[in-house]
Amino acid sequence: MLGESCRYFENIKKRVYQNIDLNKLNLYFGGDHSVAIPLQRAFFDKVKEQNKKIAIIHIDAHPDICDVYDGSDISHACPIRRAIDYGYLEEDITLIGIRAYELQEVEYLNKHPEIKVFKASGINESGISKLLTCLKEKYKDHLIYLSYDIDANDPCFAPGTGTPEPFGLDSKVTLEIIKFIFKNLNVVAMDLVEIAPPLDSNDLTSWLGLKTLY
Repeated sequence: MLGESCRYFENIKKRVYQNIDLNKLNLYFGGDHSVAIPLQRAFFDKVKEQNKKIAIIHIDAHPDICDVYDGSDISHACPIRRAIDYGYLEEDITLIGIRAYELQEVEYLNKHPEIKVFKASGINESGISKLLTCLKEKYKDHLIYLSYDIDANDPCFAPGTGTPEPFGLDSKVTLEIIKFIFKNLNVVAMDLVEIAPPLDSNDLTSWLGLKTLY
């Protein structure tokens, strides 16, 4: 089954690579966050062809930097680790809204402090000013892949997701962050993932995703 998934991911990567237009916003929907693995690889290959800088901004309750999770190295908990393996630099990755970790993720992040982590607790206590200043200064010359997992939002705003985590971000705060990124940085690709309608309550999560994009 793992081999079939790898072939499926390779097909996604090839198709996306053919269709990427670096002069437009390329928007993708999931689904499981593992879909970011082939998307980010296709984006990496296309941008590197033009010798431009590339970065990932990852808005999520989880770092998704596991090497292997639940027996799989292409799990929804592995996209950032696979991106690094593929060639993304640790210093060109920023994680936002984080509040739940696997032990292996804590160990990896402790060894790689160049990966900037903005915890949900820090944002909730001190606001987003420091975060926004950092993003603008750090990535002004980069092309950005923005990965937005709906579980970055507190479950009271987004209950319909596979791994909800309490004490998350207010939906208005998340929207402010995303709007700032688009206004001040060169976002070329974005995914919106982990909306699960069967787990949703009154379509709250689906509408949050749609309204945020709108």
